[in-house]
Amino acid sequence: MHIKLFGRLFAYLVILVIAFTAKTENLDVVTQPAHNSEFLAVSANVTIDAPIQNVLPFFHGGNACWQWQLRCKSSKVLAKLDSRHQIVYTVINMPWPLSDRDLIFDVAVKGATATATGLILDSNENSFDENKENNPVLISLKPYSGELDQLVQNEKLVRAMSTIDYSLSPISEHQTQLSIYMHTEFGGSVSPSMINTRLEKSVRKDINALLQLINKKTRPPS
Repeated sequence: MHIKLFGRLFAYLVILVIAFTAKTENLDVVTQPAHNSEFLAVSANVTIDAPIQNVLPFFHGGNACWQWQLRCKSSKVLAKLDSRHQIVYTVINMPWPLSDRDLIFDVAVKGATATATGLILDSNENSFDENKENNPVLISLKPYSGELDQLVQNEKLVRAMSTIDYSLSPISEHQTQLSIYMHTEFGGSVSPSMINTRLEKSVRKDINALLQLINKKTRPPS
């Protein structure tokens, strides 16, 4: 009886592993050297089994962290320059014993309009059309420096500077290609090797969280 039970449990675990592998086998995350930096950059590519309209709500332009950004503690819009351009202040959680980091981003969007509930495609020009070239939605986050910096000074936090590029491209009516490039200067006295060894795993966790959220939203009711 115990042998049969063990066999069933083993078979169930094998099924879970196969299912998890199937969900993540199209996810590619790699680290690479960045120019004039001891901190590595990270690039990721993943094919999402959902139309781009179902993915964009998870890249909102409101006063909150993106839900799938697991290390994000808080995020708020300091200034909305227009519907595609805003200045955003973000605080991220760092592993003990490091101090948390804060960042100010100059965020620009191309191909969509930023709202508090998500990005909205520019009419139909970025929807999938097999008869034309499909333009990606681009989200560019660059380090900001300016007068707004004085509004968010916090001695308990260490200021970091990060460059992040997101590209979301419809590759079919039911699939979206997400590409990410990210490089961060973490500041302070943190060892780059401590950060570099965690980068790939951290980004992979974030993307898997995004995939789970999208799957939960697009799954038909039972």
